[in-house]
Amino acid sequence: MPRYNDDTGSDLPDIKRFITTHDEDGKATFYAPTTELEQVNLKFSDVAAMHVHYSTTEFPVRFGGDQDLNAYLNPCGPETLANKNGTVARMVDIKPGSQSPMHRTESLDYGLVLEGEIDLVLEDFETGPVRHMRRGDVSVQRGTMHAWRNTSPDKWCRMFYVLVDAELPRFGDKELKEDLGGIELPK
Repeated sequence: MPRYNDDTGSDLPDIKRFITTHDEDGKATFYAPTTELEQVNLKFSDVAAMHVHYSTTEFPVRFGGDQDLNAYLNPCGPETLANKNGTVARMVDIKPGSQSPMHRTESLDYGLVLEGEIDLVLEDFETGPVRHMRRGDVSVQRGTMHAWRNTSPDKWCRMFYVLVDAELPRFGDKELKEDLGGIELPK
């Protein structure tokens, strides 16, 4: 069972990540100079524990010379929720009885419930539309204001997200902007 960086834990299963690459002959192989790269440790911050499994900072992604892999392993800036001109693959464990701040990212987000159940709330916690998601359900988040609410008093929820850079729409004179609602990524 995972232990988080703040010494809390959950009853969710441990996670491993496997990154592939090519050897000098162009044959498929696993990139793992150490097994530490395969063991994933989520970092807890506020109401959720998170880990970026992989991210890119350009599109299309360049595999030649492991350019994308080197950029991921040696980032030139701080971690962001969504990468401009890139992608982010993130695992999030959401604490029982908690909710995220209402937020919007400049990205197209695919969210998959891996364990537990969660509510996807749009626009407003009191009056916004809500969809209850169970294991295996997928959300396609298209730059809308939203939040996540784990209504279970005792069960964690695990989500897997893929965020792809996108341009937010305009509605007449109103231009939608990114609003992270105070979300802080774990250090």
